[in-house]
Amino acid sequence: MKQTATSGDSAWDRRVLALLMALCVLRTSYLASSPLELCVDEAYYWDWSRHPAWGYYSKPPLIAWLIGFTTALGGNSEFAIRLPAAALSTLGLWPVYRLGAELYSPRVGFWSVAATAATPGMVAMSQLMTIDAPFLCAWAFAVWLAWRLLSAEEPAWHDVWPAIIATGLGLLSKQTMAAIIPLSALWLLANPTERRKLRSLPVWGWWLGSLACLIPVLIWNASHDWITLQHTREHFEQQTVSWTEHLEWFAEFWGSQFGVFSPLTFGLMIVLTLWGLATWSRQDRASRYLLCLGTVPMLAVAVLSLLQPVQPNWPAAFMLPSLILLSAWGCRMWPETKASHSIDSLLPRHSFLGAVALGAGLSAAVYLIPFTLPTSSLAGGKFDPTTRLRGWRPLGTTLGQELATMPRPARTLIITTTGRGPTCLLAYYMPQHPHVYSWNSTGIVFSQYDIWGGPPFDAKGYDALIVSDENQEFPAALAQRFATVAPLTRVSSFLGGKRWERLDVRRAYGFRGWPTDAQNIPHP
Repeated sequence: MKQTATSGDSAWDRRVLALLMALCVLRTSYLASSPLELCVDEAYYWDWSRHPAWGYYSKPPLIAWLIGFTTALGGNSEFAIRLPAAALSTLGLWPVYRLGAELYSPRVGFWSVAATAATPGMVAMSQLMTIDAPFLCAWAFAVWLAWRLLSAEEPAWHDVWPAIIATGLGLLSKQTMAAIIPLSALWLLANPTERRKLRSLPVWGWWLGSLACLIPVLIWNASHDWITLQHTREHFEQQTVSWTEHLEWFAEFWGSQFGVFSPLTFGLMIVLTLWGLATWSRQDRASRYLLCLGTVPMLAVAVLSLLQPVQPNWPAAFMLPSLILLSAWGCRMWPETKASHSIDSLLPRHSFLGAVALGAGLSAAVYLIPFTLPTSSLAGGKFDPTTRLRGWRPLGTTLGQELATMPRPARTLIITTTGRGPTCLLAYYMPQHPHVYSWNSTGIVFSQYDIWGGPPFDAKGYDALIVSDENQEFPAALAQRFATVAPLTRVSSFLGGKRWERLDVRRAYGFRGWPTDAQNIPHP
């Protein structure tokens, strides 16, 4: 028998709050001691934060605003940049608890939090300040608050505003947030007793009010040739490849999910949610809500993974409802006893605790990897994921020393020909935190640096340090922008094994100015 959470469930509230406080202390303490450097995306978004705007090349602006806020308070440390990830990934577990409690019972809510926290992917997302942390937090709140709005006998306006805030913040985090509107409409449409709410003014107030949060972002995009929309569209462009490659994409993506959510947890979720869809007519409105918000979009991702490569983090939001459904099954609250025999004969319910325990063990390994792997025999090898988060601090320090020895450091530009990765990492790890300019003469916008273009001031006569990838051909058009270019030197950082990070550096003098046609490169 399902229960509704009330103030009388304070014991479960205290347990969950104690768990969240412990997780917050663990995660923030870990960030303070983590040896990992920033990844490319973190440094990229940090550089965005130095240029506040309503939009950026590939994402809405919230990630930059959050980093800008914490670094304004705590300085440009890795800890300050990553602090929102630890805080938001922990805060986002509260609506998971509330939704599980209101759909089933406070016990289910508690185990939903435990199952979610005990997934390696969620642990990784709490350590890195990417768009996933603010997006998943907003998504969890929006799914919970939307349930409170939509499940009421008569949707009320006082439930609209919290739902708008959560959904609006999600839309300012990641474009995927827009999926909650058609998915919630699907739930209303798929339940005969709920269909009349499709004409409800509060429901439409939530949908339209949430979309209104994007108006400033759309205005920014309109003034920048709709660059974010064009970039998003490129994620879904079809590729002509063999059918075996399509199968490889499918297998690689779904194989990655067993690592992101741990093998047993993900395996149980797949079986249970597909069984839930197959027995749709026997499911109640609460379970159908989770199936619509979780399983249905996961099926869409499954189809997409056959058509093109899909990143492992793309469906993370859709897994949260499935984790609640899994927890309800483990707590014997779903499916109802009379409908449970067929699934219980296939899966023993005690395997749920095993799944949480295995996930917790793998999550502990995620915490230990940065402290153990870089000093092991596996360092720098194929199975060393930390290579993407090491090596740039010494490179940045070396380039900072090179800058200090230039004849006029204050009148020296830092220019890269490498793309966004080294550009943003050098901007962060050079002690001077300079503005680094990315040279691009292709006529194609590849990153935010191409939108910003060259120096926003008259830099004629300046000197420069020009950084290229190892053995990269030096652009002749760039050489022509200087009176003289000195022979290159090479800087390197050892990552372990046979792995090195190497850059070619040239000193250039007598800058003739950035080409005017390179200031605003049109998007194809």
